[in-house]
Amino acid sequence: WTRLNYPEVFNTAQLLHEVDHLSWWRKRNDLPATEPVVSPETIRQLEHGISCLLKDQGRGRLCTIETYRRGDVHYFFAYPDDYSETAHKHDDAGNLIPVVINKTMQVVFAYDQSAGSLETYAKLPKRMKEGLENCFAACILGGTLSDQSPTKTFEMNQLKDPDFHLQTDPQDCVAAQVVRMRIAHQSNGRKLDVAIDRTNPGESIYRAIQETLQSDVRSLSQWNIISVAIHFEFLPKADRKPGRQTITVSFPNTCNVRSERSERIEIIQKYLRRWNIDCGRSTQTASHTLGATAATV
Repeated sequence: WTRLNYPEVFNTAQLLHEVDHLSWWRKRNDLPATEPVVSPETIRQLEHGISCLLKDQGRGRLCTIETYRRGDVHYFFAYPDDYSETAHKHDDAGNLIPVVINKTMQVVFAYDQSAGSLETYAKLPKRMKEGLENCFAACILGGTLSDQSPTKTFEMNQLKDPDFHLQTDPQDCVAAQVVRMRIAHQSNGRKLDVAIDRTNPGESIYRAIQETLQSDVRSLSQWNIISVAIHFEFLPKADRKPGRQTITVSFPNTCNVRSERSERIEIIQKYLRRWNIDCGRSTQTASHTLGATAATV
């Protein structure tokens, strides 16, 4: 009924549903904080740029982009052609015939104009994701990015301090706790995963680490934190429903917070910045060349 009577509402809901089910995003925070140029011309340029990046792989012959804005975040949903597949079906005469299916793959950009950050989702290798980021900057922001992406977007070593508390504001009606931590030894690279017993109300990640390493938690000075899972508990507040959400952040630049419920994303991101897990804008300055076009991609 909604699709027939309110197609625009239905299509928007479908786009947001897709975002909510994408698991991992690559983030960089060295883009210029500016209003993106979203016009039919720049969208065509971005479609062409994505197609050019994929053509050597036999993909991307055609590409279609849909856009949506939520607050300061601009979403770009790209659907370039993927590899062709062959299936078999029966024709009207009952004969078995091959049919070529031209599927599309999905690429999503989430650009926050207030923070100058870009999150990209694509099932592609790192080199090609960097190409997508540069393509986006050239076509939509009218500039170019630095040759080197930021070395890190997320930092978690401050969580090694057992006196570090994930403090929240009372008015937000939310509590947070680290429930899993993955650490790597600085000398030999050995990795260790530690998780708390969530059925024990007095459990903490530091106690779990101390028992696992069989030494004082201060010995973490020889380890780096490479991934954490943080559990958020949202208490009832006005129209917001209560609930629980666990997000995972990994060094240097991946996080699944973008796939959480929209009403919770802003609060989670607020505290990731406050706790200095999200490093904010990089000290590297984006090279912003006005007038650059997709021809430079």
